[in-house]
Amino acid sequence: MPNFKLEISDRVQNMIQNNAEAYRRSTIVKYNNRELYQSGLKAYYSKIIKSRHERMVKVASNNDYKKTVLHYISKKEHIVDACCDWFWTFDPRLVNDGLPTTIPWILFPRQVEFIEWLLNHYLDSSPGLIEKSRDQGVTWLFCLVMLHLWRWEDGFIGGIGSNKLENVDTRGNSKSIFEKIRTIIKYLPNWWLPIGFKPRQHDKTGNLINPENGNNIMGEGGDEIGRGGRTSMYLVDEAASVEHPLLVDASLSQNTNCQMDLSTPKGPNPFGEKRHSGRVDIFTFHWRDDPRKNEEWYRREKARLDPVVLAQEVDIDYHASVEGICIKPEWVDAAMEIELDPEGICSAGLDVGAGGADASALAVRTGPVVEVKEFNEPNGINLTHTALDICTERKASYLQYDAPGVGHAVKSALDSMERKIDFLTYGLQPGGAVSDSYYEEFRDHAKNVFLNARAEWWWQMGRRLEKTYEHFHGIKKYDNEDLCSLPRNTNLKNELCSPMKMRTDNGKIKIESKIKMKSRHIKSPNMAEAVIMAFVPRDAGHKHVINEKPILRCIKDLTVQWGVNTRHRTLHYGAISQSTDIEVNGLCAIWDEHEARLFIYDEFYTESPIPSILAKDIIDRMHLRNVPIRKLLGNNRLMLDEHRTFFKEMNREFYSTLEDFQIVKIKPPKRYDAYGSVSILNQIIMKNKLVIGSNCVKLKEQLMNWTIEQNKIKDEGIKQCLLMIVSELQQIVDIKELLRHSEYKKRFSPESKHETIAAGMPPMGL
Repeated sequence: MPNFKLEISDRVQNMIQNNAEAYRRSTIVKYNNRELYQSGLKAYYSKIIKSRHERMVKVASNNDYKKTVLHYISKKEHIVDACCDWFWTFDPRLVNDGLPTTIPWILFPRQVEFIEWLLNHYLDSSPGLIEKSRDQGVTWLFCLVMLHLWRWEDGFIGGIGSNKLENVDTRGNSKSIFEKIRTIIKYLPNWWLPIGFKPRQHDKTGNLINPENGNNIMGEGGDEIGRGGRTSMYLVDEAASVEHPLLVDASLSQNTNCQMDLSTPKGPNPFGEKRHSGRVDIFTFHWRDDPRKNEEWYRREKARLDPVVLAQEVDIDYHASVEGICIKPEWVDAAMEIELDPEGICSAGLDVGAGGADASALAVRTGPVVEVKEFNEPNGINLTHTALDICTERKASYLQYDAPGVGHAVKSALDSMERKIDFLTYGLQPGGAVSDSYYEEFRDHAKNVFLNARAEWWWQMGRRLEKTYEHFHGIKKYDNEDLCSLPRNTNLKNELCSPMKMRTDNGKIKIESKIKMKSRHIKSPNMAEAVIMAFVPRDAGHKHVINEKPILRCIKDLTVQWGVNTRHRTLHYGAISQSTDIEVNGLCAIWDEHEARLFIYDEFYTESPIPSILAKDIIDRMHLRNVPIRKLLGNNRLMLDEHRTFFKEMNREFYSTLEDFQIVKIKPPKRYDAYGSVSILNQIIMKNKLVIGSNCVKLKEQLMNWTIEQNKIKDEGIKQCLLMIVSELQQIVDIKELLRHSEYKKRFSPESKHETIAAGMPPMGL
């Protein structure tokens, strides 16, 4: 896209700002003091008209000055100056305000932004779509830009189409587009017009010709749009009302590279689908951008108009008349209007886009208050770090992301990174199982109500927004934690209101899939799903075995000093767990009885264990040639008859390798109690008595994501190794007593990020 910039003189820039401010001040008193409103605008326009008259006289009396002015305003960069100094606009409704119907055309700031946006697309030969609230004067802006290009840009051919030909050009009808062009020409000075221009000869129905350079602007209607030949720029006015939009698009695809679709919404029809498809650049004219309108104006429009008309033509709502959507537009409007205190848990949701127009989105919410942004990152690593940076800055408690599909890149980045994270991360499975929740409104459990987790999350978000609507309008009061405050963002609103709510054959609620939405030309609702994930309970509401945040304090840079003489009595442990598919997990640990602290300094994992290789690996990892081991524990599966050969070979390897230094055998823990060990482990964690080396990545992840499933604790793999060690410790020391009376708090700072443990020789007789 070209980086074309308008050049606006300081005088005109001040004129634009003063004009907007004059309207804002006048609009404040418009409904309370009509006389003051009218007198204020009259005085303002009297000064503008007087200034224009003086400028007109000066140009008419000095040919050299006239040439200078013509040269200046002929540049695209100076189109705003040309408009604010020489162009007039027409509005018959101004009579009601006590003003003349034809007034000097001073652009509003948002209109200036649009002109620059439009010229950039014209220079780049790229399409665009303009959505607008009613009465924003956008068609007049197209007339301004096309007329300027028609007058000064050699080779320019403009095209204008609408649903009906009479809307394009009907002489005497001020609503038709060519009549707007004629009105502009009528009030321009003669020296501005092309040499030899004669209205009767060069201004024909649907065809405005420039005799000086051969440029022209053509008009077409209905299915004939795009049939008139190639154009430099083509405006499809009221595009949402075109009867056969796909036929028009096909014709214009061969006619122009710069097709501009302009309309207020008419539901999720082809115009709405194109708007949300991500295929075209969007410019939005919202009524809040118009200094002539304020909240009082909106309140009166709301009382005057049908709700559907208000939503579509004022609030730019594509879903006002749609049945079957999951989240109603008026609920979202309330959430974007309400002001709530940002108090409560801070959590984030990350929806990973596929790239290109499908951007990723991150939502961070503090209590009920949400912030959301979209961004494109070149890869999953950059995306992950960007999200982590924002979450760290906001001091989030946890980040949840959509794990399947492209979301796997985030999981891979998190698994492989060495960066320390002060919050929890969870990969969610939208297509996975629902929660165990019971819903009073359905009088049933989630598993009998929703098809999958995504359907439950969307329904929960809809209920939250519905409560916000009821709270905002005084229908019913709710606690802050049940509500939601969203940023004003048209794209976010459209995304939240896009998916349809449906039912399966057996009556379960399901939400329209992204693939199905894509078939309706609606782009992936990434911002909406990021917001929804930010409100999903931690780890999709699963009950966790280990207390959530304290586990993060356990992760340290850990150094072990081997064979050092120390007054501390340290016990050296190892644990091996074999699963049903013979994979083996292992942990290496040291228990410092003096301080009642458990150090996990290494972990190992193998899918195809070979006894000789695994035994040597354990000897090296546990430094068994330097420090005697208290016990090497193995789970019951290792002791089964079909595996006895395996652990016998392991024990033989230990004996032959270590020779006479120490005897090492794999033994089961005495009276292994998983539930009791979990209870003790949680106490150790809560009291900051567990230290996990930063290289124990798998253990950290599994502890944070360790869930209770069907009221059962699943002790397997590396988690079972940790529980076996804790269970064994209970047999030889009173851990609870040590936790109560240890001198740990006096000598250890919990803020320390680096730990050192001396693995020495235990006293005799232990």
